Amino acid sequence: MKKLIITFLTLIFMSGFFSASAQQDTVMLKIKYEKFKSWKKTGKILTLTGGALAVVGTGLIVWAVTADDPGIEGDSFMVLSSIACGGGTLMLIPGAIYWGIGNSKTREYKLRLENMGTGVYYQPKTIYAPQSAGIVLAYRF
Repeated sequence: MKKLIITFLTLIFMSGFFSASAQQDTVMLKIKYEKFKSWKKTGKILTLTGGALAVVGTGLIVWAVTADDPGIEGDSFMVLSSIACGGGTLMLIPGAIYWGIGNSKTREYKLRLENMGTGVYYQPKTIYAPQSAGIVLAYRF
């Protein structure tokens, strides 16, 4: 009878420990999901704005070069359009990187959040932890 009571109490203690651990994992995954979701949004804004600015700047450079009599205003216009083109390019490159990283990580953490729970699910292979891929048995008490 003592062994049964000790086993029962041990199971109750362990179930509380694993339940708290699963809840902490879920909260951490949600925090990371939201972080990379904001990366995705920021990257999208930077990429689209930078692309538009680079295209407009390039068009204005072409227009300033082909003008009949550029004069002094044409020179300052050429400098401003070059700055716009360069600034657009500088926004485009990191924006595309942020957008790509945010998109892939958002999908990864969304899949992990959907798979949190009781049952058998597939954990995909990631770049950072290739040994963790495979079929996983998850359970909650």
